[in-house]
Amino acid sequence: MTSNNTPPGAAGLGIWGLLGIWIAFGALFGVLVGGFF
Repeated sequence: MTSNNTPPGAAGLGIWGLLGIWIAFGALFGVLVGGFF
């Protein structure tokens, strides 16, 4: 993944996107655990 010519805004957007994905996975995991236990 060589992205040397990306605009400065892309880095922050990627970080927030990754954060959102982790939050979504955390919420889904919480719902699954709450449903089983």
